[in-house]
Amino acid sequence: MSKGNLLSIKNRIKSAQSIFSLAKSLELVSSSKFRSLKKKQEANLKMKEVAKDFFNKIPFITKGEDVAIVVGSDNSLCGGFNNSVFKASSAFSAPIVLGKKLQKMYTAKNIAHKTKLDIDDLFVKLLNGKVGSVVMIYNTYSESKIKLIKELILPLEFEINEYEQEYDFKSSLRLYLSMVIDVNLNLSGIAENYSRMVAMKNASDNSEELVSSLSKKYNKGRQYLITKDMMEIAGGLDE
Repeated sequence: MSKGNLLSIKNRIKSAQSIFSLAKSLELVSSSKFRSLKKKQEANLKMKEVAKDFFNKIPFITKGEDVAIVVGSDNSLCGGFNNSVFKASSAFSAPIVLGKKLQKMYTAKNIAHKTKLDIDDLFVKLLNGKVGSVVMIYNTYSESKIKLIKELILPLEFEINEYEQEYDFKSSLRLYLSMVIDVNLNLSGIAENYSRMVAMKNASDNSEELVSSLSKKYNKGRQYLITKDMMEIAGGLDE
């Protein structure tokens, strides 16, 4: 092995060490965010189920276009997190896309989409019959796995009951819509950070193995050159 080859291996070791350090840092950050968001998950899910059960009594017009809210990630390095929701939303026309990285995928493929969610505007359209249904497509975390969810938020089951006149159902519907979207965004955030945590752990493990393998190769080559130099010196002394 030449000194040039040895230097090349040394540079590769430095690069692999840099990748390891970066991946490990991102893994720790994602792990911290994952745990923080996950603490809210149980309470959020309970709140969401209670809201659905209660607001299922709200009457509302089921006419108009179908609206899809597609949730991706703002940042990269989270595996196939965005690909799954991108494929699942293909049947919807001009969906509302949340997440900068997912938005870039739509732009790159020249697919019409909206990049801003205006709950008040969506709510008004619902009341005026311009929107018939609202579907939310997002990833969620469950039992160490990422699961794709396609959830029908509205329309709710039409049922007029004796309490209709006693409650402000318009305000209730606005509250329900906002609550469910917020809960689902939090669930997507949990899944995103878990995906990134796993991806960065794999990257750090792979780079660590590469450093170990290259270090052995480097030490073996270095020892070879030392031995070669010593033999040349010894040969010169014999002469």
